[in-house]
Amino acid sequence: MKYLDKEEKQLIKEIEGGKWKRVKNFEQEKRKAVEAAKNTLNKMRNINLRISIRDLMKVKSRAEETGIPYQTLVRSLIRQYASGQVQLWV
Repeated sequence: MKYLDKEEKQLIKEIEGGKWKRVKNFEQEKRKAVEAAKNTLNKMRNINLRISIRDLMKVKSRAEETGIPYQTLVRSLIRQYASGQVQLWV
């Protein structure tokens, strides 16, 4: 639950409280939703970024410390920022 945002936590609270009811054709609707999610969420795009060699070396070093590839680390940071888990102070 620690990775859920406020809206997701609120939805779980409402569901557990009985505010939401299951649709009659649940399995069919579930299959459609899963298929739509697969078609949407699995799409990846390549991007090119220009960053300083110094920053790249630092990112690679931090990734090595955590035992993950640096591109995975960068993608994770972007995902966290996009979801509001990380904020920039510029």
